[in-house]
Amino acid sequence: MDQRHAIRYDSELLPKKLATTTILLGEDRSLESQVVNYCALGMKVIIPPAVIPDDPPKKNDTVRVLLPVTGGAQLWFTGMCVHAEKEQDGSVAMGIYFYNPTEQNHLHALLFTSLNELFQAPAFIRHEWEELVGKLCDFDDPEMKEIGHREMDIIRTHRQGNRFRPGCAAGTDCVCTSR
Repeated sequence: MDQRHAIRYDSELLPKKLATTTILLGEDRSLESQVVNYCALGMKVIIPPAVIPDDPPKKNDTVRVLLPVTGGAQLWFTGMCVHAEKEQDGSVAMGIYFYNPTEQNHLHALLFTSLNELFQAPAFIRHEWEELVGKLCDFDDPEMKEIGHREMDIIRTHRQGNRFRPGCAAGTDCVCTSR
């Protein structure tokens, strides 16, 4: 378990629509669960004690999971329970591995899209940004002053190109090439 081949993303880092999911056990047992984390190969969920069936999921059980995909649609993913452990509060923590490569690709795309939505450069109000940069230019610390002057050059470049986007080095479409 310590040697994982995929990066895990806490559900708190992702949009709220990915924080809960519906799990189908067998043919007719549908359970709402909280998602702990995701990776491109699977996920870990917590099934609350109130909805745990009499025969909880076991290792190697087939599990179907309803997840959102692009365009607002939802898709059932088929996976395998890789572990199910009863927690102190009575809930069950379950790891699910999606073995179908097509579904893994869908999950990978879902994570990629969700993470890109969250980490877009934040919007700034132009005059507040210029004010902050002006304060950096007036700092006594030479490193902070240098950062301020560099950012002020970027602001001037953006004004000339009639564009203003702080944080252009973060990969946004920017006319600035001074970095």
